[in-house]
Amino acid sequence: MLWLLVQLPYRWLLGIGALCGRLLMRVLRKRREIAAINLRLCFPDLEAADQRALVRRHFESLGIAVLEIALSCWATDRRLEPLVTVEGLEHIAAALKRGRGILLLNGHFTCSEIAGRLLSLRTGMRGRALYRAQGNPVLEKVLNRGRRRYLDKTIPRGDIRSVVKSLRQNKVIWYAPDQNYGLRHSVFAPLFGVPAATTTATARLTRL
Repeated sequence: MLWLLVQLPYRWLLGIGALCGRLLMRVLRKRREIAAINLRLCFPDLEAADQRALVRRHFESLGIAVLEIALSCWATDRRLEPLVTVEGLEHIAAALKRGRGILLLNGHFTCSEIAGRLLSLRTGMRGRALYRAQGNPVLEKVLNRGRRRYLDKTIPRGDIRSVVKSLRQNKVIWYAPDQNYGLRHSVFAPLFGVPAATTTATARLTRL
């Protein structure tokens, strides 16, 4: 079904994705409540109506992300080319000249999957990425096959040895840390003035 949807015009996919996101907002009650609580904590000065609108926009982005993942797996380069503008590539080139590898850090946002494909498309750069295995073996196979279109290699999230080895080989590691790895691997740091569990893995990797 996702493969069939990808054949539709991109503007249609945005609308369908947003609609699916609004449906998810109704179904995923716990996730909706978590989003609402986080927004109240981070933006206490926002009117309640504006906070609810942000929650709705978040879930719309979540629905769009599902279709963007499908695009990153099956869409042609020609189809994706008009969607991307990349700035700041000189920083990647300068870092590679140092010969110590790059830890390319981005927030674990809804657009992360397609961003990797678009960056590779525009730059020709085939980096490596940390990933978390999916519980569904079919989904795992589809995602890994899609990622091989723009990645040199995928590295399981806990395989720090491979990450360090890749950096020593002057490779680019695409790294989007999860928001919360649990108390054992986190510290509490202020986020919008509110203490939030924050992974320490990024600091450990840069030291290594």
